[in-house]
Amino acid sequence: MVTDTVKNGMANLSVDNLASGNHNVSVLYSGDENYTYAEASKIVSVASSIPAKIVAKELSVIYSAGTKYTVTVYAEGGSLATGVTVVIKINGKKVATVKTNSKGVATYNVVQIPGTYKITAEALGKTVTKKLTVKHVLKLQKVKVK
Repeated sequence: MVTDTVKNGMANLSVDNLASGNHNVSVLYSGDENYTYAEASKIVSVASSIPAKIVAKELSVIYSAGTKYTVTVYAEGGSLATGVTVVIKINGKKVATVKTNSKGVATYNVVQIPGTYKITAEALGKTVTKKLTVKHVLKLQKVKVK
């Protein structure tokens, strides 16, 4: 039960952590010297919250090709998160701090030597880890010479 005092003919109530779905809300006014007792009920729908998230893909690049790794960050509610700080880690070690642009996209220039890495982006309390593969510029093959 939540209660409040009527001021200027109104009472404002707030209920935190109400689960999504339909809820029956009942209001009771006990009356005073000017107004009589009143009671009403209404079904109230609470929409589910959309949590913040980071969207990223695995990436395979050629060494020294100047490839960029991008992630898109969404704020709570599903809107694009602009101007948000994103921490980039390679194999758990912080390598960069970048900000999202007006489209919610943060960009990191891939400079790692050839190999396979775990690339992680952290923002708004969320974390996403993907595979980053940096390949050699040349591919050598064994050739038989006669």
